Amino acid sequence: MLSEELKKVIKGEVKSDDETLTKYSRDASLFEIRPEVVVFPKDVDDVRSLVRFASSHKGEMPKISLTARSGGTDMTGECINDSIILDFTKHFTREEVDTAGLSAVVEPGVFYRNFEE
Repeated sequence: MLSEELKKVIKGEVKSDDETLTKYSRDASLFEIRPEVVVFPKDVDDVRSLVRFASSHKGEMPKISLTARSGGTDMTGECINDSIILDFTKHFTREEVDTAGLSAVVEPGVFYRNFEE
């Protein structure tokens, strides 16, 4: 099973329960596509491991793919798929704001409403 294999290659969480898959099969669009598994990568190394995993298993699993997701507010179905969803909202929430230089660096799990504050 894909979820068991992924648990061996990342430190973050891997979920394939019915409630999680149902939640992640929708975004703000009209589309509905049920993923096979949802992962919550803990760090950049997890993301690298997931990319390597997907790349190395493409031959035996031609439909394997990775789709990044944060807020799930997209209205065109771009954050849903039938393979692996990477949710960045749990661990990729770091913000670095330089008020003197008027610049900021944020990770993909940061919600704009939180950053705006």
